[in-house]
Amino acid sequence: MTGAAHEVGPVKRLVPDLDEELTSALNQIEELLLEVAGWEDEDPEVAWPPPLAGGAALEAVQRLWAAVASTQGERAQAAGRTGRLVAPDGRYEHMPLRLADIDAADVAALAAAAAVFGDPRAPDHVQEALEHAAGLAYSTGDDKGRTRLVMTAAQLAGLLDLAPDRDTEILTALIEDAGPGDVILSSSSEAAYQRYATRANAMWSLGDPLARYLY
Repeated sequence: MTGAAHEVGPVKRLVPDLDEELTSALNQIEELLLEVAGWEDEDPEVAWPPPLAGGAALEAVQRLWAAVASTQGERAQAAGRTGRLVAPDGRYEHMPLRLADIDAADVAALAAAAAVFGDPRAPDHVQEALEHAAGLAYSTGDDKGRTRLVMTAAQLAGLLDLAPDRDTEILTALIEDAGPGDVILSSSSEAAYQRYATRANAMWSLGDPLARYLY
């Protein structure tokens, strides 16, 4: 984990508005955890490792979905979160950044669940649940599909837990002050945005230069 583990309760985090990418990822992860919950209900004798047991990870992911969904795409527009992020002098429009109230404990549960599913020594029923969910998400439950689903969970946890720094402080303050209005960046806040965008892209898209261009 990259963020501040000592934080208690939800805190405001910057989240790039990636349209449906993040909500789709959360839906896929939720389907995986619903698979676990259903299995747990049907066969309570089967032991699931934490945080899968007792629906802990599922509840965390559902809270994350509720926090993130209103920052993304059409849902953000419907919620009145329409502010644009504009480069200095209005030269061009950046990918918007939104603020979401994210609980570090929920992100930790998501990261821990990804670690459990990604463990090659995981029990057979854990691997079977992953295989089935990957088949639903990507129409294949092979090794490539399973790895993709685990990586999606891990990358999402990393994105939501990027360590706060001076750049995130600057951008958060600008977005809070603007409310639903636009933010026109200065040269210094533009530099802060570019550094944040590079970090976010490295975590969510593993540094893909085409994805970085979208910022």
